[in-house]
Amino acid sequence: MKGKTLLIVTVTGLLTFILGWFLHGAMRPIYQTKDTQMIQGFIDTVSHADTIKSNSFAHAVSGHFILTESNCAGLNFINNDIVLWTNEIACNDPDTLKIRWLSDSTFMTRSTLRIDKSCPPRVDIYKVVSFDRKHLTLKSIWTGWNEAKDENLELIKQPN
Repeated sequence: MKGKTLLIVTVTGLLTFILGWFLHGAMRPIYQTKDTQMIQGFIDTVSHADTIKSNSFAHAVSGHFILTESNCAGLNFINNDIVLWTNEIACNDPDTLKIRWLSDSTFMTRSTLRIDKSCPPRVDIYKVVSFDRKHLTLKSIWTGWNEAKDENLELIKQPN
């Protein structure tokens, strides 16, 4: 009798595993399906041809920039690898971010602080809209889950 029960449990376990293996794609939640129109819109936003005269922002943007109407929030471009983000709430404690230029006018920043080993780092994507050495306008491209809009950030260069 024990052998028959063991056989039934083993066969049931194998069938459950095999069905789970083959049906895992069919049972995927609706919100994980690929929306090709949304993905293409994001690609178009990032790779849209530059309409700005200068196309070498990757080497031109440097220094400390503060958001307009802010006391301390902004970006400090240290070099081609590091940028500091200062939040208005914590003016004396900036976040260190890695910067990677994706094109001459588009860059991404990645957090260097690893809070949780199982979570990816925070990544933000920006496109330089205009830059005249004193004023920097960035388009912050939304990368979150919900349907928020991209926003423009107006920054003013701070003296050294």
